[in-house]
Amino acid sequence: MSYDIGRLSDTDFQPFPHPADPSLSAGEFAWIRDGKAQFWRGTEDTMPKVAPYPFARAEIIYVIEGAVDIELPSGETVHLGEGDVGAFDQHTDTTWTFTFPFTKLSVFPEDDA
Repeated sequence: MSYDIGRLSDTDFQPFPHPADPSLSAGEFAWIRDGKAQFWRGTEDTMPKVAPYPFARAEIIYVIEGAVDIELPSGETVHLGEGDVGAFDQHTDTTWTFTFPFTKLSVFPEDDA
């Protein structure tokens, strides 16, 4: 049996390289279980307020701090605030508008990464 514990207060965040330009930041992240669960956070200093977010993998999100409005391909906008959970399919192209500071827990349920 193995397990991993994620304690936000003890987390060593690393810069998350921007997918289109690795010299830019797209917030900060830390894996709890490599490839399966991670903390991610963004502030006005590390992330634009509005950013595209194409879901490369299926993802379940739990908002720890802040809020986000997620515009879906249909044009519908979903609001997630502190304590809210959202589950999104792989290959869903979205645009996120953040209320900073923003921190989320992401779980990637369908990959064997």
